[in-house]
Order: sequence, then C-alpha cells, then structure tokens
Amino acid sequence: MRKFACIIIALLLTACSKEVAKSNYTDVIPRNATELLMIDLNALISKAGLQSAEREMAKGQLWEMLLKNGNPTLNRKINEILEHPEQSGIDQAAPIYLFEAPTLHTIALAIKVNDYLKLHEFIQLLSNEGHCSAPTESENHRRATFKGVGLELAYNDGTLLMVYHANRNELQKLSPAINQLMKQTNENSIVHTEHYQQAAQIKGDINLLITPDSMPIEMRGLFSLPQGTQLVGGVKFDNGKLVAILKRADFNGEVYINATPFRPKSNAQLQSALSAMMRGKPFHIELTPEELLTVSNLRVLMEYSPNDPGTRQLYELIQKIDLLTLQGDNKLSVFSLDLANKQENSLKQLINYAQTLVGR
Repeated sequence: MRKFACIIIALLLTACSKEVAKSNYTDVIPRNATELLMIDLNALISKAGLQSAEREMAKGQLWEMLLKNGNPTLNRKINEILEHPEQSGIDQAAPIYLFEAPTLHTIALAIKVNDYLKLHEFIQLLSNEGHCSAPTESENHRRATFKGVGLELAYNDGTLLMVYHANRNELQKLSPAINQLMKQTNENSIVHTEHYQQAAQIKGDINLLITPDSMPIEMRGLFSLPQGTQLVGGVKFDNGKLVAILKRADFNGEVYINATPFRPKSNAQLQSALSAMMRGKPFHIELTPEELLTVSNLRVLMEYSPNDPGTRQLYELIQKIDLLTLQGDNKLSVFSLDLANKQENSLKQLINYAQTLVGR
C-alpha cells in the first residue's frame, strides 16, 4: 500500500507508439462539475518548506522505501525524476484541478502533461513491476489501473486524468464516463462558465468553485442558500497569516461591516452570533487566544482533564494563534487567522505542528 501511495505522490509532486491527440487538460472538467479546487502545487510546496534540505532528506527516505528491491531500470527512472522533476512528463507549473462530476460520483484530478512520451514511459515501467495494469489504448488516450488503491489513469498528449474510487468494482463501471470526459470538447468545459472565471481571479493558493447542491441538506439549510447557487472562494497562506474567502458567485457588491468587532464571552454568545450570520446579518467577530479558550470551553476542560491528549493538543494549537477574525455575511465571508509567529509561513507552521502530533 505504501508503494502505491509513493507512486501517486511521484506523479503529483515530482510532478515508439501510436500517435495520440493533443489536448487541453481543462477540457475534461465538465461545465456541470459540482465541486472544483484549483491548486497551485508549486506555491504550496514552497510555502510548506518542502524544498528545504530537511524535506529533501525526508523525500529521499520515502523513495528509498519505494526503490528497495526494485527493478534497476525503474530505480534509475525514479532517481532521474527526483533530480529533474520535468522528466515525469507532468507540467509542474500548471495548476492541478480536483473536481467532482455528476457522471463520476467521485473525485478526480486533472493534471497538465507537457511530455506524453516521458509520462507513458514511466507508467510502462510501473506496469512492468506490477504496480499497475499495462497501458491500453482507447479512442484518444491510454488507460492504466492501480487496483491496489482504486485509481484509474487516463492520459494523452496534454492531459492526465486520475479518477479514484474506493470500490474497485465501481471504478470499472466508471469506464464509459471516463471515456466521455477524455473526449469532451473545450466548449463543454467548465472554463467557459462565468463563475469559473470569477473563481480563477481570486488570489489564492487554493481556489474553489462549488455548488451548495453538493452539500448535505442540513448544511444547505443553515446558510439559507437557494438551489443552484454557486460559491467561489480561495485560501491564501502568508507569513504568519492564513486568509480564506467564500462568496456567492452572483454577488459583486460590498458588505457593511461594523468597525467595532464583537467579542463573544461565552460559547452561547458565539453560537448566537454565527446563527445570525447564517441568516444574513453582517458580522465582525474577533477572538484572542484567551477568548478562544473561554468560548470553546477548553479552559474548563483543562482544569478537569489536563492530561487528555485531545484537550492538550487543542490547547497547544490555540496558543499558536494571535487573533482569529470572522467578517461578512451569507453573501461574502472572510476568515483570517493571525499566528503568533509572524516570520514563518502559516502553512509551514501548521504542517510542523501536525508533524509533532504524528511523532507523539
């Protein structure tokens, strides 16, 4: 299982034969996709500190596990990709799109291919080692299956489509839908929708376009959003600060926000303020670490069970926060998290904290 996970990480992070069609990788994302994430992988890798010497050492250990007892040809190829990531055939500068389409009922990734032959060579080597099925030819692409992780790959000169389903039998049933997405024309892609353009313009490391119709009905009811509403947003990781924005795609106005923030003194006051926000009342809430301890009832929990792991971990996390801010209404909301450490990127700080939890 670890080997399969490493292979997928290789395709994403390091991110002869019949002629195949040239394609635009965003063409596979249909206009009616219910969820779409645009991921700037290069920015996330840099901000997470994954280019540092320490991370390179950890990556080397990961690959050593994959390469152990492997075929020398595959070993050389993987080492080549580690040294020169462009040898994977994947365009690492292009955004990665994670989406869910009605015809798939599961998540998929659309990744830009800038060298089809290099990608095909790598997948063939993986097939020779039994990591995936032998690539088969379809109308305008090739297919390979990683049965161990429920992952189907469809690729051509321009596009790598990765479709995941935990149930292998269900994954096989998705084959016709995958074929249709690979044949989809640019005119039927989501990039030609107005709301996609709005989402793409948000300055985030991760941008999103979703429809509440894909949310549980209980959550849709909380936000009182009419059927068919589109939401756009983004998450940005800066030094010492994380900012997230979510707004209705059809809203282009401004939200009146009280300059004086409301500072809840209890969990009941916080819940009341959030409930009013979901009904459309403008809000501006600020909480310091000490106030967070109070409204989360964590101060009381620390007195009665200070050694409980979950309580202790949440307490430590709150201590890393300088200020939590919520502003907006049900048309436009902004969440910001100011961290005590202003020098280091917020994503790297969160990952470092998560690593300490794993190491316990």
